[in-house]
Amino acid sequence: MSAEFFPTGTDRALQSALDFLLVVAFLTLNSTLNLTNKWALSSYGFRFPLLLTTCHMSFSFLALLPFMVREPFRSKHRESLATQWKGLIAIGVYMAANISLNNLSLVLITLSLNQVIRSDSRTLLGLL
Repeated sequence: MSAEFFPTGTDRALQSALDFLLVVAFLTLNSTLNLTNKWALSSYGFRFPLLLTTCHMSFSFLALLPFMVREPFRSKHRESLATQWKGLIAIGVYMAANISLNNLSLVLITLSLNQVIRSDSRTLLGLL
């Protein structure tokens, strides 16, 4: 094995700090998005969770589009689509269903119950 698979102490510390920051960023953004969705769907009275999901997905697509049309991502994107299109479609369908059902659940249950169910499902999947 080459030395690149075994990072030095400084590299390991930097990677650990980056990993920690990414987890904190994910949790912060996830909580903020869920609170905003709950506010829009319950407190504010917006009753169209699928439209909200469509807006989220459209924004994500448009925000990432400038990166996808530039090299080296363009050629990698074409390669991925050519070889893995079935899996990518399945992931897209399941992700859209997950987000749609999550937003729909925010209309019907409390945010805290939603978070408990979502965290428990990940734990269950991790144990499988």
